[in-house]
Amino acid sequence: MKTFRIINWIFVGLSLCFLLAIPALGLGSAAINWNGVCHGFTDGQAPCSWWEYTQNEMFWASFIFLPLLVVTLFTWGLMNLIRWGMRVFRNTNSIPSK
Repeated sequence: MKTFRIINWIFVGLSLCFLLAIPALGLGSAAINWNGVCHGFTDGQAPCSWWEYTQNEMFWASFIFLPLLVVTLFTWGLMNLIRWGMRVFRNTNSIPSK
């Protein structure tokens, strides 16, 4: 069970890292690369504010990190479900029979 607790904290840490990576990447990219122009998907270049550029960068970063976050949270939930099942099974088998 100690191993499950350690892995549990690893998954919590990974989830937080993936969650915070989206705004961190957007803010970092905007701080380094913003030059007053946003690049549209089909309409070329258009002037935009720093905040619009940051939002665009966060949007594109979410395509990378949201699937990782979902998989990590799903695995973490499955692991906790298995741990709960093991605890219930162990408690059921530890009841002395008469």
